[in-house]
Amino acid sequence: MENQGIAPMPVMEGVAPNAEMADVDDLFGDGDGDGTSMMEQADFDMDNTTMDLPAAAQGPTSASAPYRPPLPSELRMRLDQLKIRGCCQMIAWSRCGTVASISPDGKAVELRFLRIDSDTGEWGLSEPTTSELVHGIDNIPLIHLAWAATKNPELAVFDVLGRVTILSFVSLNNAGYSRKWVSDSLDDLNSVVGCHWLTPVPPGRQYHILNGPAIKENGSDMFRYESSFVHAFPPYHPHPGRSALLCITDNGLLKLFYPGSKAEKVEETTHELESIIVSEDQITHASVCSDKTGLMAVIATASKQLRVIQINIDWGISGEGGNKLPINPMLTEQHVAATTWYQGTNKSCSPLDHAMAKITHLEILASLTDPNTKKWANGIVMSVRSYAPSDPSPHYEPQSVLDRWEIVQEQQTPLLKAFESLGTRRPNASQNSFRLNRLEPVVFNRVIVNIHQMQLGRVLFITFADGSVEYRDRFTMELLYNDSNYTKVHSLHQTGMQFEDQSSCLNVAFSPTGCSMVQICNDKKIKWRKLHTNDDIGENMKTDQQYAAIIAGLTLAAGSCSPSQASFEDVLAIARTMREKPNFIADFIQETTRMLKMVVDYSEESHHDSLVRNYNLQLALSMLCHLGFNGQYKKRSFSGKIAKLSLHARSVIVIVSISSNTPPHLREKLSPLDEPEVVDALTGCHKWSIDLMCWLLDSLFELLQDKEFLELLQQPRGAAEIGNLLQKRNNIALHFVLSSSSRGFMVAILRRLQHMDGLSKKATGFYERNYNPNDSQANLALYRAYSRMHKVMESSLFKFEELERFFSSIAADIRTSYQHLQTVMIKRQQQMGPHNQPPEQAMQQIEAGMKSMQSKNELGLLISPHIPQVLIQVVKKLFATDLPNLRAKMDQKKLLFHDYTLIEAEDSPEALLERKNRGVLVDSFKHVLLPSAEVLAQKKTVQGENYQGGLGGVGSFPSPHIKAPVSTGKLRRCTRCAAAMEDIYGHKSGLTYVLAQLRVCACGGYWGLTPRGQTKV
Repeated sequence: MENQGIAPMPVMEGVAPNAEMADVDDLFGDGDGDGTSMMEQADFDMDNTTMDLPAAAQGPTSASAPYRPPLPSELRMRLDQLKIRGCCQMIAWSRCGTVASISPDGKAVELRFLRIDSDTGEWGLSEPTTSELVHGIDNIPLIHLAWAATKNPELAVFDVLGRVTILSFVSLNNAGYSRKWVSDSLDDLNSVVGCHWLTPVPPGRQYHILNGPAIKENGSDMFRYESSFVHAFPPYHPHPGRSALLCITDNGLLKLFYPGSKAEKVEETTHELESIIVSEDQITHASVCSDKTGLMAVIATASKQLRVIQINIDWGISGEGGNKLPINPMLTEQHVAATTWYQGTNKSCSPLDHAMAKITHLEILASLTDPNTKKWANGIVMSVRSYAPSDPSPHYEPQSVLDRWEIVQEQQTPLLKAFESLGTRRPNASQNSFRLNRLEPVVFNRVIVNIHQMQLGRVLFITFADGSVEYRDRFTMELLYNDSNYTKVHSLHQTGMQFEDQSSCLNVAFSPTGCSMVQICNDKKIKWRKLHTNDDIGENMKTDQQYAAIIAGLTLAAGSCSPSQASFEDVLAIARTMREKPNFIADFIQETTRMLKMVVDYSEESHHDSLVRNYNLQLALSMLCHLGFNGQYKKRSFSGKIAKLSLHARSVIVIVSISSNTPPHLREKLSPLDEPEVVDALTGCHKWSIDLMCWLLDSLFELLQDKEFLELLQQPRGAAEIGNLLQKRNNIALHFVLSSSSRGFMVAILRRLQHMDGLSKKATGFYERNYNPNDSQANLALYRAYSRMHKVMESSLFKFEELERFFSSIAADIRTSYQHLQTVMIKRQQQMGPHNQPPEQAMQQIEAGMKSMQSKNELGLLISPHIPQVLIQVVKKLFATDLPNLRAKMDQKKLLFHDYTLIEAEDSPEALLERKNRGVLVDSFKHVLLPSAEVLAQKKTVQGENYQGGLGGVGSFPSPHIKAPVSTGKLRRCTRCAAAMEDIYGHKSGLTYVLAQLRVCACGGYWGLTPRGQTKV
């Protein structure tokens, strides 16, 4: 019975309001169950309880029964809402990082996200952006939010009548319609009580990869990172990368919303659940999951029935050519098992059981392989019943009961042949049947507000109304992470870290990593909480166990997001609190590199395609870039500066490659290089690239004249001192050309510069030879765009071919240095004798050792200012021969006075102050200086009236009818590195295609949209 203010019995006032008693046997302990009597169930100490007076009369100062304040009325209202229907998730966190929440009045959807403060680099939750696309009204509020797990995020928004709007997101807080609810009926019998987004097809198709645990063996000071495969279950949308939304309404209707053959249109199909329609029962809660047998759904009804059904989706297409054929799905259902979710027999042994006759949560967990037994574990159905008393009596405790059922598959006993002959049973009828086996319930003396699955369903996060979180094993329901484990780390939660600033809440959502949460507090405000520790964790990987375990936990959390490109901003926020420890950044990057088996050595690479496609390397550079960021007008760290320039160099390569290499199936529809807007963007990229290389050369020439540096270079053990000097001056140029990855980016850029230089010459020459005064304005605009590109190429202070030969010479010297060292080691091995080891095996060990050392040195060049000793001879030759020869061919005075504002690499106090006073921001797409936010906000957004062409808006206006990029007058800011770009969209196919490939920043962080007239999100 739900809490209705029933008066307690006078003699047993300490007992919760169990107004219903099953029978006399229950009272004295001989009834059904474990024999616990009603007096034993009344959870209070008889020896310390005064029976002369009612408990309420004893007052809050009674030593036997401390005063317990009543629970907030907001929590009881929340529980009442959860008891009415499922699908009441008021806050949800997408895999890309958007936190969507329903406003307190139920009329709007608010969008937030984690982002760094561009001035300080500190993390926080952004200010809310209210979506203008969906609205609730007084009597029909918004009630539920559900994110799809696709790379291009989609959000389903439900109102209390079951109408659904689906939003697709361009940036974290900027969405458009995928589906409007205008065609949905205004019928309260269509309220949605359960929904499920189909999972996208995983990269491995049949398996998900789960990283962990990190194990430190006895006697070892290093972690070994293990991984396992977890089965991925269909159904999937026939088009890879897309999803579909399945809904269950309270009147027993299945609805499937799916993108059809035309991606811009979401279609719908329905199916009536026969078992519900026949019984005329009402569904109150439902839950769906993908299982090895298909979609499994559990539904709870008002008559306390619990039914499990299997849902099948026939997409209506053949296996071949599915991406091209029209989709016509059909839904079918099949009964699996049934029971009652409440029997009134007090299976939970809780004195409050009869006060909890309604469920608040219903979950179905897919069958999984148990990592301990290596066997399949059956699917699990879970329901939650909660009690939140309003009476302040000390004996009225809040409580939740988590009931569980196991979906057990049985083999039916075959009939005797004599009886088979009497029936009409089909010979191919299934011999399998299912039943729901009730498991022991789990009782909590707190109110559950959320159950969240982590580690691909192996771990349950159970959140309570007081803000606390319990971690439970999905297979055994045993508590996890209660005791810190520093030698076998599955998660950051078991390393002694806890969620900070615990406070009461009504609803929560966890980040994709599970390392932070957002909650709706009792005052309806949104609060972000991340993991933290107040302990002195140390700073040494070998001697400080907790420090090493936290590094391993951070590595597992961040590395697990690399394949799926999910947001891990909260992991960086946690890591940032520890970056002042001397070796933390290097340790973190090294462990991530080891776990992901990251390739960092590209000294043998000639085409650089694999370098640009190395997303794991981008991840490591992104982490370095963020951890070295102190504010947009403050000095970066040494490694952070290398990472930032490397990431933007990679981005330039990607932009040029996308624009120049249209996929074959799209070449008839678009050609980006035939659009002046794309050509101007490439011109900005080329100008930035040329400036970067000029700055590198100028910085190297500065070292060439530095007496202190040259003296250290001649010392036998001067490598460490050189590193300290370069770090003190924050001069990264030498490391940038010695590192194979950053040097590879430079060579790849130079080759594209040569290609685009030739293309711009041909294009301008063609238009000049075929000049026609009656030519269209579009052709004239394209000619002017290529003319501007050609001018930038011609103004370069160096020749592209010469600089490529310079970098190639450095690469050859580095290879020679390692080959020489390998030869020395082989000779030494031969002189020492065989030592019972075949020569071939000794050679293999030396080669493997050399590759390992080379990889460590390459990583060291990215994360440390120190130069490996093996490269000292290369550096000596560089400053003795190569650089002087190159300097003789260049005008060093022009290099010295060149404007390097675009690359934002100069970090002297004077340069930083000048940039701050000017408010310099560089567009990450066009690589031009952005106008101030005030000027940007005044831009018109009418098609054709913005585009001026050229760099920084200098150039001739084309005719108004020419389609041009449209500015929204706002800025996009990266949540992770605070990079900026103008928020534009194109009306030409080529520009639209190029922009569509740049959904994330160069560092891999997602874009957030600033308010109009502001530069911060």
